[in-house]
Amino acid sequence: MIFPEKLTVLIAEDDDKSLELLSSILALNFPNLVFHSARNGRAGVEIFKKHLPDIIITDFNMPEMDGIQMIGEIQSIKPDVMTILVTAYGDKTIQEATASAGLEIEHHLLKPINFKELFAIVNQCVTSINDLRELHPLPI
Repeated sequence: MIFPEKLTVLIAEDDDKSLELLSSILALNFPNLVFHSARNGRAGVEIFKKHLPDIIITDFNMPEMDGIQMIGEIQSIKPDVMTILVTAYGDKTIQEATASAGLEIEHHLLKPINFKELFAIVNQCVTSINDLRELHPLPI
């Protein structure tokens, strides 16, 4: 798989150990991606505005602004951003929360995270973005 040079990922997670683990393990498995991290949803939105990442991996429950609110603000800026929501809540809660917020969330994972599943989802996102970029290349 060919990774574009500037493909970026934002990881938003309020638990320091979980954020460090996610960031480290993803960076090891996807060395050609650029990672940014935030410790809450509000910081995530600010980092998003600065770097405009292609993929968002966020916890559902965070202080200051939860993952659903953060995704809503981010999608209002960049509607085609790929999103991966990580949560301890069940499918029904996620479906209700995203439906009531009118959001499109491509993927969600239940905690504890199955890293093999996370890697497969990130690969899917990267492939989709590469395919879109091939169909609609940016002007040079």
